[in-house]
Amino acid sequence: MHHKIAIIIQARAASTRLPNKVILPFYNGLSILDIIIQGLKKNKNKIEIILATTTNSKDDSVADIAVKNNISVFRGDENNVLERFVKCAEKYNISKIIRVCADNPFILIKYVDELIELGANKEFDYISYKNSIGIPVIKTHFGLFAEFVNLSALKNVAKRTDNEIYFEHVTNYIYTHPDFFKVKLIPLPDLLINRNDLRFTCDTIEDFNMLKKLYAAYVLTYNSTDIDLEKLLLLVNNNKDFLKVMEKGIKQFQK
Repeated sequence: MHHKIAIIIQARAASTRLPNKVILPFYNGLSILDIIIQGLKKNKNKIEIILATTTNSKDDSVADIAVKNNISVFRGDENNVLERFVKCAEKYNISKIIRVCADNPFILIKYVDELIELGANKEFDYISYKNSIGIPVIKTHFGLFAEFVNLSALKNVAKRTDNEIYFEHVTNYIYTHPDFFKVKLIPLPDLLINRNDLRFTCDTIEDFNMLKKLYAAYVLTYNSTDIDLEKLLLLVNNNKDFLKVMEKGIKQFQK
């Protein structure tokens, strides 16, 4: 059976801390969601990208961004994100998923490509990266990586639990129950080992403004929108203001 693999971006406008954060102007008239989609389109294998948002009318503007960028949209349950992913994958006949969260403007495409290749060629339920103490990156503040997950594993989660935390955090059950699933966690790139001071994910207006400045500085410095980890860290290491805001966010949102 041919296993179709696709990238599914999870996005919605309603955020308790910073509503509309993924659709607000972020750089040059583009939103964070635009930037993520345009970055992901550069994936080496040119695999399909789908936006999974909600049926809530507040998310019409989120769906519009997908349409504007010529990618497919799926609209599903607002609170049960697990079900939204399962139904989205079924609708588009996808059995393997690269899951991307829409609040990470600095997602590294190089590592998305790595997940695509590993996921397409091996039979794992879940593949992602882990920090030096073995924590999957989705549970860290980095906001630089995606996750690979098999549709069959997501369906299995829905059968095994009715705890809402696992419906909201789509892959959590899988990596917290490695006895039931085939989980592969790859060590982080060396540059990130022991960097507990970095946060590139967007939850608050402070995060948004800091990331916005950082993104503009990156494009200006390197004349490119292709995010390279080494270049990104050079920029951050040389600017204590970025690190200060990151530190505040890390304290505020202990994972």
